[in-house]
Amino acid sequence: MSTIMFSSLDKLSKKRLIHELKEFYIPYRYSLELPKIATFGTEIEFSIHGYNKKYIKKLFKDGYHDSAREFLLSIYCPMIWKCKEETFEQIEIISDVLIDETQTWQTLEYILKFLLDNQAYSSELSGAHIHIGKQLLECNSKYWCYFLKLWCIFEKEIIKFSNGENYFKRPCFKNSADYSTESIKKIIYNIENEKYNEKIGLLGEKKNSIYFLPTEDKLSDLFTLKTEAGTYNKSDTIEIRCPNGTLNKVIWQNNINFFTKMILACTSTILDRELIDYLYKNTVLKKKNKPNNMELFLADLVFDNNFDKYCFLRQYYKDFDEPKKYEVYAKSKPFWK
Repeated sequence: MSTIMFSSLDKLSKKRLIHELKEFYIPYRYSLELPKIATFGTEIEFSIHGYNKKYIKKLFKDGYHDSAREFLLSIYCPMIWKCKEETFEQIEIISDVLIDETQTWQTLEYILKFLLDNQAYSSELSGAHIHIGKQLLECNSKYWCYFLKLWCIFEKEIIKFSNGENYFKRPCFKNSADYSTESIKKIIYNIENEKYNEKIGLLGEKKNSIYFLPTEDKLSDLFTLKTEAGTYNKSDTIEIRCPNGTLNKVIWQNNINFFTKMILACTSTILDRELIDYLYKNTVLKKKNKPNNMELFLADLVFDNNFDKYCFLRQYYKDFDEPKKYEVYAKSKPFWK
């Protein structure tokens, strides 16, 4: 499939690209053209009017110990996926193992619409976590290295994209999805030097932008699968924790599309590994200045078609009117259909 290398455009062509992006709105699709081997799952965190500490305490006093389920049943929520109490103010709906098929996108659309229709909302504490089956990296240490290098090189751009319709990270970001580059650098070093018995370290704790659930807290766990693909097992997933909470179906789908295809790209024969090694060595290890428009390099490395690049970049730039100062949960005007 032909594609334009956006990072190679001249100044005038980049201006034209920005003009085209301002006229482009991300659609909701019923196929992302992912391979059937690609599995993923969602953790939808939200607040909803009526669900609070007082309600939970009353239920507990009356002998009910699954407050999230009882509340959702009380508003006739379709119990398609699992749910649990996230905090005294939040519920989390946890999907089944999903693949890219019409039913997946119809179900996600239906659940999010139900929540919105019932006054649910994403609070400053909400995340939109995505689990992606690590079988996509084929238990191959080289593929893992390039995935982790991509994360280190572009972590700033990845997080800005994953803020979704919000311009800035959620206030609790540092405690629940903090930058991971320094921890990842240690993992990359150990993988490249075949020190597979070394500990995974901080990336085995749920306070980073990306999280692994190792069985033995060893790097060797990254290259093994505990179950067959499609079977629910958190230790066989890569958890992406940085996205801000959202009930927007387009943002959810666009996040899944980006992160899944980012992982898949690391197994591709056309991946520009020389560029990745160069950027990793110079911008991460030596901490030299990065080239301008790193988001364009990221789009070129991850996607093999212009449409996906447009969807990624539109969410990255949002409405092109970012506030000059940090504003808690400042929202963009719509950039989706």
